[in-house]
Amino acid sequence: MTDNRVRPTLLAGMRDFQNLLVHLQSVLKECDLPTIRTGGGLTFSGFSLQVTSDAPVDWFGYHIDRPDTVVYQIQDRILPEAPSLSRLKRLEPRRYERSFSLEENGFFDLGEREQMDLLKTFLLETVEFLRNLPPQDDQNTPSIPVLGE
Repeated sequence: MTDNRVRPTLLAGMRDFQNLLVHLQSVLKECDLPTIRTGGGLTFSGFSLQVTSDAPVDWFGYHIDRPDTVVYQIQDRILPEAPSLSRLKRLEPRRYERSFSLEENGFFDLGEREQMDLLKTFLLETVEFLRNLPPQDDQNTPSIPVLGE
């Protein structure tokens, strides 16, 4: 039988979840990546962004059903066969996901600044990789529109 009671750890967990979202938003700001949209749903919270003004809209956030992972979703791109990014997987044509494990590198034992630095490194590696991609083939019409067009 499953025990589905709500436990007192919920309160600390919700505070930690809010702290993580503030970390993500702060890191975006430190990297000069403006947030286009902030959004959440039943199982996710995060931020939509563009790595350049003419790039497709990506997403950086957290899925509650994957509590040990921060996710960067790469939208509407064709990536090289052997990309140099770690922890990258293809979800479907022109859509990829890069993950950051919260259980590695002693993340939970670090101070606030050190946690943010790890998230910032992950974000900057991803953004620089995307900014350095060759121009996309014009024959492939984007399936996700660029905001402002």
